[in-house]
Amino acid sequence: MKLLKKTSLAAAIMAAPFMAQAGMVALDDASMSDVTGQAGITMEINIGAAGISVGEIEYIDEGSVALKNLTVTNVTNLTQTIDVDAAGNLLIGMSGVTGMQIGLGEVALRSTAGEEAQLVSDLSITMDLGASTTTIANLAAAGNAANLNITDDALNGSGDVAILSNTAIEITDMSVNALGDAIGISGMKFYGTGGEGTKATIDQTIWAQAGDSSTGGGVYIQMGQIAGTLEIGAIELGGSSIGQVKVSDINLAGMTTRIYGH
Repeated sequence: MKLLKKTSLAAAIMAAPFMAQAGMVALDDASMSDVTGQAGITMEINIGAAGISVGEIEYIDEGSVALKNLTVTNVTNLTQTIDVDAAGNLLIGMSGVTGMQIGLGEVALRSTAGEEAQLVSDLSITMDLGASTTTIANLAAAGNAANLNITDDALNGSGDVAILSNTAIEITDMSVNALGDAIGISGMKFYGTGGEGTKATIDQTIWAQAGDSSTGGGVYIQMGQIAGTLEIGAIELGGSSIGQVKVSDINLAGMTTRIYGH
């Protein structure tokens, strides 16, 4: 979902200069007034069979980890809206989409000498996304901090911006192999409290705090309620099935994660 948001925003930014050159006309005062009075931006996204693909994403520290052959397909009439309210908060909405498919060919570990070992392979996910909302809050505006489900202490020294998101999602089928195909998982589903065919909801808040790691600096992610059930149809170890797994009533509301460099 976030990948789609970033991709669509980047595409819109790249396309803007060409669109402007192709249809540039002078606007009188009345026309400018009409443009200024618009309520926001709406983008409609369609991704066909050719899909979006990325050959490789590599994170390098000393050695590296590489994500290979990432694909996103089957997205029809995905609508995004972007608005900014009077307090300077950025409001992003997204409509639902059914049957979106995400594939990942491989996650590989690489040494500095170039030796490579397979961690994950053949990841395939089919999912339905419900409508989602994301608010990038301007904490510098008076009163905005009171609307966030985070402590006042966590905001001290922050960048005065926080991201609040609410997402509805159902994974209808997922399969993956790991550790050189020694582990296989198939028939994974993630659905809402109403059973299969309903979407689980996920809330989270993300904010940043200035400073180094010793003074609390970093990016914070606070999870809220995850209202849903995770079900795994089959787990194989070394080619033999060890059964099924079902996890219900997942609640991560008490967990906050801080991410920082070392």
